Amino acid sequence: MSAPKTNIEKQKRRHWAPLAGIALALIFATLLTAWFLGYLAVQGEDRGDTESKLTTTEELRASN
Repeated sequence: MSAPKTNIEKQKRRHWAPLAGIALALIFATLLTAWFLGYLAVQGEDRGDTESKLTTTEELRASN
């Protein structure tokens, strides 16, 4: 069932603030996500030197 008395103009006036708040929250979340992904990309580990951080089985045996 639908509402018996629907006044679209009145509803627009009553709901503009909550809708604007939702829109601002979505914009903020999008910007925060973009910043976070950019931060992770900049602070990420360089994969060029991963071999030097690995310990081989022979190195473990030699250290004991």
